[in-house]
Amino acid sequence: MGETARTTIVAALAQLIASDPDSDYLDFHGDQWTARRIDDESRRVARGLADLGVGPGDRVASLVENSPEQVVLFFATLRLGAIAVPINTAYKGEFLRHQLADSGAVALVIADEFAPRANETVSTDSTPELRSVLSVADLQALDGPPVEDAVVRPGDLACLIYTAGTTGPSKGCML
Repeated sequence: MGETARTTIVAALAQLIASDPDSDYLDFHGDQWTARRIDDESRRVARGLADLGVGPGDRVASLVENSPEQVVLFFATLRLGAIAVPINTAYKGEFLRHQLADSGAVALVIADEFAPRANETVSTDSTPELRSVLSVADLQALDGPPVEDAVVRPGDLACLIYTAGTTGPSKGCML
């Protein structure tokens, strides 16, 4: 996902905002989100992440089930020019530590039910780059003026997804 794909993802949402901002964008088990709501929430979260020091090229890991909050976080991360690192929610211990350390994540967003795993795994020794651990509730509390979308270049990394690691430690697939 270089400049074209990253720009296309955010631009597609912007195009929908311009033409029909109150159209349904996401229906998650009956919880409907409009394009405007996704846009507003992702801009708000991007501002909060930026206030925590997240910027272009930084990795933002997430240990969150598929949800509207995961979609919002994905858009917020792209808006900052940062790199989304979604982590399999079944991972704990060494599997989780490896992906956090290997990716160089500076921020980790976790769903409440995964907080004990993160607490057991995260330390300054084992995940030295990690500066912030936020819950989904913390994400919802982030606030501030909208952030301008970052300028990205061809070849800029947008997403780092890890393999299952069946033949050794998980390997990051760069998109």
